[in-house]
Amino acid sequence: MTTTVGWCTDLHLDFLSQRAFGTLIGHMNFTPKVEFWVCTGDVSNAEQVEGHLDFLVNNLSVPLFFVLGNHDFYCGSFEGVRKTTSKNHKDRYLTCSGPILINSDFALVGHDGWYDGGYSNWFADNVVRMFDYEAIKELNKVQHNKELLYAKLRDQARKATKKLRKDIIRASVTHRHIVVATHVPPFRENAVYNGEISNDIWLPNFSSKTMGDMLLDVASSLSETHKFTVLCGHSHGDAESNPLPNLRVLTGYSQYTNPWKSIKVLEL
Repeated sequence: MTTTVGWCTDLHLDFLSQRAFGTLIGHMNFTPKVEFWVCTGDVSNAEQVEGHLDFLVNNLSVPLFFVLGNHDFYCGSFEGVRKTTSKNHKDRYLTCSGPILINSDFALVGHDGWYDGGYSNWFADNVVRMFDYEAIKELNKVQHNKELLYAKLRDQARKATKKLRKDIIRASVTHRHIVVATHVPPFRENAVYNGEISNDIWLPNFSSKTMGDMLLDVASSLSETHKFTVLCGHSHGDAESNPLPNLRVLTGYSQYTNPWKSIKVLEL
């Protein structure tokens, strides 16, 4: 059994005019055969994300499921944004909803995820400093202490990975194809911008080895019975990797003020 999934990522709706909203919805609603949409984060910012999610949910002709990205917490906090989003969209926000059982073969799971500096040295002097450290409450509190800040990033990555592992295992009991939505690329090969894998200046903040290791572990343990498709964003570049025969990982292209360019249709 195949499923036709509409996928978008890094929409950054806070950069759009009202007219552009209509253009985006038109593109999405006139995309043929789509059974539902998955958005892999960076919808907006903390002050506007609920309104923008409402706009999408109320105007799309098929259901939308989503995770949040780093920008969605700007001018807010992890705790506050997740609490409000889970309250208003508990059956659509994959971080809180648990597995969505689409049909007899196909299950959808997801979590925002977070970058963890696992593939390169986050402490190197030339590593790019993310605006996240100032704009998100929990990171702002420790932004001037590198050890504490790093611990916060790693903690976010570990919590995301732990919860997502549970959802994957739960879904795998009854479903053979698991689609995983997350924001941060779980492998260095997926942290791509302008056709190139991020270098050590960017990679610590654009990948999650914690998530990647978990996916390798689960997929290898179920290699004879299950397949996994991972959808992510964050780096704004098209990429595909196949770390295992049953594990396919896609990163979505995105461009500020042109969110319709991130729209893809996947036959899964």
